[in-house]
Amino acid sequence: GDALALLHEMQVHQVELELQQEELHSTRSELEAALARQSALVERAPVGFLTIDSSTVLLEVNLAGARLLGAAPEDLLGRPLTRLLPEPSADVLHAMLERARAGLPPDTCELGLLPLAGVARTVHATAGRDTTPGSFVLVLMAAVLPAN
Repeated sequence: GDALALLHEMQVHQVELELQQEELHSTRSELEAALARQSALVERAPVGFLTIDSSTVLLEVNLAGARLLGAAPEDLLGRPLTRLLPEPSADVLHAMLERARAGLPPDTCELGLLPLAGVARTVHATAGRDTTPGSFVLVLMAAVLPAN
């Protein structure tokens, strides 16, 4: 009798574990789909999203950011962003990062870009702390020229 009761208890436990495993698989599938949607949203955004470290080295860049910087993403990663900025804009970027490091609300500033290819341009930029310590998220948007 004890052996049958133990066997029954183990079978019930096995069924519970199988149900939990199905639920985990379902949750994982939902999370993977949500991640894919968010990744596609960021990648196709009309603004540049960049992740940089405290030395301004580019860690991540979406397609719009790569277009603004005049190069393919793989040619930009590992490069300091400050090498693509004239000195006054590099100073502005460092001030933005200091503000973000201090936890202050982001300001929108103008940065001049000297792209690897293409024409120099002005962008609006804002920076905030990334979820990875010591990294920052930088958002770039092409400056709109005033209508004549």
